Amino acid sequence: MDKFESIAEFTKLRQECVFCKTPMRVHLTNFVGLTDTGLAVINAPLKNDRFEFKIEHTTPSFKINANVFIDAGTNTLIFDNFTNGELPSIDEYVVKQTFEDYRPHIELYCPSKKCGLSYHLVGQSIRLVKVHPVAGMWTIQPFGLSIEAARVKSYVIHNDWHNKKSFIYSRNNEEAKPIQVALVDFTTMDKQKLITRIQTIVTFS
Repeated sequence: MDKFESIAEFTKLRQECVFCKTPMRVHLTNFVGLTDTGLAVINAPLKNDRFEFKIEHTTPSFKINANVFIDAGTNTLIFDNFTNGELPSIDEYVVKQTFEDYRPHIELYCPSKKCGLSYHLVGQSIRLVKVHPVAGMWTIQPFGLSIEAARVKSYVIHNDWHNKKSFIYSRNNEEAKPIQVALVDFTTMDKQKLITRIQTIVTFS
């Protein structure tokens, strides 16, 4: 699987929706389940090639508050205002681990409500490497495409290009085993053709 050396490179993977040609938008978010029915903790839009957001996380053992800045061109991440000064090195690694535990990733998505298919591309989860000796600075490791996806009514279609397969998940029954079929190539069909195809597969599966 091809790896992207920077977030900026990944954003060029698809610049418009394959169904309605609306320009794709970019944000950094976190994993909320295979059917996207959860509530994201991180939802940071790309502005001027940067993501900016806060991490606020509380457990019985510790409380985290940090400002996060990511440069999409250089693939650098900076945690700021993350320590009270007593144990800064430990605090930094706790913030880093908390961030990675959210399974953060870059998502390209079609914002058009008229299109209605919520077409999106999801990058692999972000992993960090420490930049020494700069406090709070990390490098984002190269990452690949995780899934290409779209929604048809109460179903979510995930395309696994690596294995040439598609998985159809029910948003109404997240525990149900997904329907597995040969890859549904979105680029070869329009909106109505995709809807018809998915409805047919679901009906006869």
